[in-house]
Amino acid sequence: MLNNIIELADNKLLILYIIKKLKQPCTNTYITDIILNNNFLNYFLLQQYLNDLVESNYLIILKPKNEILYKLAPRGKKILEMFQNRISQFKIDCFNNYMASINQKNQTINVETNYSKIKPNSFMVELKFNKSEEQLLNLNLKVNSKEQLESIIKNCKDNPTNTYNLILSLLTGQKK
Repeated sequence: MLNNIIELADNKLLILYIIKKLKQPCTNTYITDIILNNNFLNYFLLQQYLNDLVESNYLIILKPKNEILYKLAPRGKKILEMFQNRISQFKIDCFNNYMASINQKNQTINVETNYSKIKPNSFMVELKFNKSEEQLLNLNLKVNSKEQLESIIKNCKDNPTNTYNLILSLLTGQKK
């Protein structure tokens, strides 16, 4: 019985910790993804704990634009300051590693390349640089040889982040 109460408290502290570390109000879906992807809790326990934390005034619910967001309440901050050391270091490390991998994925620039033949030795190449779902740059170039085309595509695909940063620094006149 005592172990169940301690586990309940530790899991609720973990939820408070995660919401604090996210540094902004977050959706139930986002919290659920983090918890389930790290195998901290099952879905049903998480939903019960979120409801308990709201009812106990440890979390605040915000409702902008028909969306429910969870935010750490002052009472939640205070209890977390008092008992954060009870959270398993293993779970904190798992959470930190998970967030680092998400942030790394979101920082990666990818490139899509397409080309079409205009004349026998003339090609139009399109380069689309994207980060996550956001398009950063769409560039269309006319090149006068198959070798130029292949070189541009290879260089962009081999290192899209450096290529994008180089183009941006050339266009802005700022060195990166």
